[in-house]
Amino acid sequence: MKSISLLFLSLVLSPALFSQTSVSGIINSDQTWSKVNSPYIVEANVLVSTDVTLTIEAGVLVLIYPETSIQNKGTFVAIGSKEEPIIFTSNKTNPSPGDWSFLDF
Repeated sequence: MKSISLLFLSLVLSPALFSQTSVSGIINSDQTWSKVNSPYIVEANVLVSTDVTLTIEAGVLVLIYPETSIQNKGTFVAIGSKEEPIIFTSNKTNPSPGDWSFLDF
């Protein structure tokens, strides 16, 4: 009976394991990409507009489709740590260098 309770408790406390957020297009207002809503899947090019801040929290995973980029004309705040890095990588099953285009600042 304890194992059933622990399994249920684990599922209730870990909804972030099943979260994901699709992003694309122009970001016209300040946004925060949170660890809770990670991974962020960049499905098409993203542009951070002038005078707009995109903040990416520590521990966020950003998966980027092939031939897709993130371009920044505003403010980009991404401060990870050794324990909780921010990772930008390919959305392919087996990522390799060059799978996605670029980050432009």
